[in-house]
Amino acid sequence: MQTILQNLIIGLQVGAVYALIAATGGGTIDCTGACADQFQPVIGRPRVEVGGAIDPNILGTVARKDGRRQVTMRGMPLWRYEGDQVSTHTRGHGLLVPGGTAKLVWPDGKVVAEF
Repeated sequence: MQTILQNLIIGLQVGAVYALIAATGGGTIDCTGACADQFQPVIGRPRVEVGGAIDPNILGTVARKDGRRQVTMRGMPLWRYEGDQVSTHTRGHGLLVPGGTAKLVWPDGKVVAEF
């Protein structure tokens, strides 16, 4: 388990980061209403250390309705889960959200199927 956790994107903000994958079609969903009580957008400009495990070319941002910039990876908006209290927590993985499921994201930008 520890090896898997070391390979996940941990610490962009508090806890792991997640993509919210749509139940149909495999795209991503926005998190509003009750979902927003549990998952918050990763806001800001991504910073990547040279030589790190994350390719800076797959990071970006997208404008939110409130004008803030949400960090993306391979075009997928990233979220953090309020139940992750420390950087090694991954409690949000697999949780159902309206319209989809929260999935952890690997450093290469792919979502974690199972662990």
